[in-house]
Amino acid sequence: MFALLRSLLPGVLLLAILPVAPSPGLGQTIQLNGNDILRSQGMLNSGKSGAAPSPKPEAATTQATGSGSAAPAPAPSSVASNPRAGIAPIAIFLYPEAFSCRLEVMLRATDFFQMTGISKPAQEPWNLQARQGVESQANGLAGNWVVMATERGNAEGRMSGATLVRGTPGATLPLEDKDLLPPAEAWVGLTWEFATHALPEEFTLQWKGPRPATLKEIPLKVFHAAGTQAETLALSREKWFWRSKGRIARPKPLAEVPAPEADSSVEIPMAMLLWIAAGLLALLNFRRSGKPWIRLSPSWLVGWSLGLLLTYPLLHVKFGGDAKGLCPTSKEEAQRVIAPLLRNVYQAFDRRDEEGIYDVLALSVEGDLLRQLYLETIAALSLDGREGARVTVKEFTTTVESVTPSARGWQAQCQWTALGSVGHWGHQHTRINRYKAGLTVEPIGKAWKITQLKIAEARRL
Repeated sequence: MFALLRSLLPGVLLLAILPVAPSPGLGQTIQLNGNDILRSQGMLNSGKSGAAPSPKPEAATTQATGSGSAAPAPAPSSVASNPRAGIAPIAIFLYPEAFSCRLEVMLRATDFFQMTGISKPAQEPWNLQARQGVESQANGLAGNWVVMATERGNAEGRMSGATLVRGTPGATLPLEDKDLLPPAEAWVGLTWEFATHALPEEFTLQWKGPRPATLKEIPLKVFHAAGTQAETLALSREKWFWRSKGRIARPKPLAEVPAPEADSSVEIPMAMLLWIAAGLLALLNFRRSGKPWIRLSPSWLVGWSLGLLLTYPLLHVKFGGDAKGLCPTSKEEAQRVIAPLLRNVYQAFDRRDEEGIYDVLALSVEGDLLRQLYLETIAALSLDGREGARVTVKEFTTTVESVTPSARGWQAQCQWTALGSVGHWGHQHTRINRYKAGLTVEPIGKAWKITQLKIAEARRL
């Protein structure tokens, strides 16, 4: 009996000196392993017998407190306590699309002043006037910092603006005119817009702007139709290449618009007929004078012929036919015309060159409305009023509410919704615009075109 007690005594003493661990929560179980317990006290070594116990790693030790709870964790590092620590002072975002490529560069404001030598505003935080001063200086300085090329040569482009941004690359925050911007939260955002051909296969980027002395590479993120791609631009290289490999969305073909029915009316150039009649009367008077035809003045003949050319496009009058007969007889028929016309208006802005936009717009719009619609649509599709970040419309729906004949065509009351997206400062924005408007559609040549547009309501959802 005494021998049994002597054998159990070391175990009882061992349990008495073990630290008290916190109790497990409800529904938890504890599994104890004798070898693990002995190792925790340095009493069991995996090496040779008699070897000194191996020291425990500092991170794994737990000091007991008076209440039995673990000691507080060590203080976080500077990177964890400061969310901006570890973020490169410059970031580049590339948005390749059909017909265009947009490049955005964000530089931390404090580093931007050091790299460029621009003096920062004395007043802090910065109000609207101070921010506009910085943006104006950046606009005048950074225009030639970027060179872009495709496999067909240098791309024609321009710097579309500089703006101060709050937040960090990929996580910017709204900044209103009334807001005050602390310099520590400010980034200088620069945007370039380049016109390209429909489907570029290769982009070459050359950064000629300032380079931080301690930075060896610049983080770069590409936004394409298949997703995003993170890259780095090594500052030791003069040029950087990106190949699309089919990741640029093909431009959609224009929607087919039904042609108006054949017009049975006949146009007569009345001004030209009046000019011919005047010439015949002059000839009759010349004949009555008794002079031979051969003595007719050549200059008179040339002037009369020139008058024929000048009067032909003037004062055309239609006879026969009925313009009202061309009017759709139902809302469904009107929608089959209006829906593709409006869709093609938005598709015109998939291009970035003004001439190309006008060429596509002219297929759907006629007269003074062409310029008006160009300016209004540019403003509606531009993000925060900045033309460089232009929304690309992905989905479009139209509903015609009524249709009535007009003098030369027909009028329709309709509403439509355009849903689009745009990448900006490293993240995606979605834009939904809804409109109610009255349209006048007329047959121009052999096609329907919008000649008048009056917006009754415009809402951004």
